[in-house]
Amino acid sequence: LLDNWVFGSRAANVLGVVASVQQRDKDAAHWFQTACGQAPQTAKYHRNLGLALLELGDLEVAKEHFHSALELEGAPHLNVGIFRNILLNGQDNRKGAPYVQKLENVTIETASWTILDGDNIYSRDVADLNLNNGEFVSAMDRDKRHVVMNTPDVSQSIEQPCVFLGGDDNYSHWLTRIMPRLAILDNHPDLRKLPLLTRANLREYERDSLARIGYDESNIIAVE
Repeated sequence: LLDNWVFGSRAANVLGVVASVQQRDKDAAHWFQTACGQAPQTAKYHRNLGLALLELGDLEVAKEHFHSALELEGAPHLNVGIFRNILLNGQDNRKGAPYVQKLENVTIETASWTILDGDNIYSRDVADLNLNNGEFVSAMDRDKRHVVMNTPDVSQSIEQPCVFLGGDDNYSHWLTRIMPRLAILDNHPDLRKLPLLTRANLREYERDSLARIGYDESNIIAVE
């Protein structure tokens, strides 16, 4: 019945929001597409359409609309990608069994310490931070299967093999999420010889805890 009426862009966007809340993603995409057609310079319509298309699995077109939204918002850089949010070993790890994974030619986004590897993003068993709060994260789908990021250009290249430790300016996270990872190195003496990759400007308790297990400035690679 609604298709027989003519709606302005705001009304079409509201209908899209209602459909999205009800998880009627095809209807949401239809109405957001209508809103974009009538007001193509409105960033939030492109963002909403991108989200609906993300839920529908139309990733390439979704990326185009996120790119348009960011461009209209005056983003300082435009390097939009949609990444699969998976575990490092690509498997279900609910048993919590520790493991190591060797990665090469990856990009590390140090604002939330995620690892970008081709079309994959590793976060859940790396930093396990709330990606919705990520500095460069534009959106995620409902099931957090895909993450839309607008990453800046790479600012530093590290050729030396190292062990990813990451960093988090939070006392509890340092003690419960970050430091315990190093226990696995007891079973991997070859990795124990490698420097740790962590954040610059470590707090005193962070430097002290690393020093107590044999890591000082000489075997730490610190990045901003």
